[in-house]
Amino acid sequence: MQKSDFKKITGYLWEIPKSFRSDMQVPARIYASEEILGDVEEDAIKQVINVATLPGIVKYSLAMPDIHTGYGFVIGGVAATNFPEGMISPGGIGYDQNCLSGDTKVLHSLGYYLPMKSLEKKDREEIKCVDFKKDKIENSIPFNFLRKETPSILKITTKTRREIKATPEHPFYTPEGMVELRKLNLRDKIAIYSFEGVSYKKPLNRVIIDEKDVRGVLKKAGIK
Repeated sequence: MQKSDFKKITGYLWEIPKSFRSDMQVPARIYASEEILGDVEEDAIKQVINVATLPGIVKYSLAMPDIHTGYGFVIGGVAATNFPEGMISPGGIGYDQNCLSGDTKVLHSLGYYLPMKSLEKKDREEIKCVDFKKDKIENSIPFNFLRKETPSILKITTKTRREIKATPEHPFYTPEGMVELRKLNLRDKIAIYSFEGVSYKKPLNRVIIDEKDVRGVLKKAGIK
């Protein structure tokens, strides 16, 4: 699709008019900045348009800024259908289980690691994450945790004996970009962060050093 196919409603709302495709019942709208819109998968945009063809759909086929390709309908899409012309689709989106095991080590911004599941009970802890747009490691705060059962879990063991468990759909960073775990083959390369950190230990409930100690050290050094 071309940028010219979109009608700019506001700085954060873009519309694909009903006239774009003959089978569309309503326009398709995407909530996103111009930068985010440029990064949206083309297949995801096509799925937003496909939803606009549903029987009985009301007003618009909507998509939020986090949209990505689903198994039918776009994930991150919203649509309403009326009664009785509308329809109910219990499996339109399918499932999206890009999950890691709760025991997965997560590197904290302070240099220690802890299991991912323990972060759920901690408030606003900063962890190390990769910003692929900037190609650098940055600190980030998790904002949501989801737990669900899954029919299958795969385990990767690297040549350096690192292990990680994840669902088959979970993507890993490779020289070819992000690749789902189930599509990786023996001897494929995946990115790892060389610094593992140290195991987290709960701090002791005592003062390690106070103002008096600091003043004593400064006095011995001849610093007033």
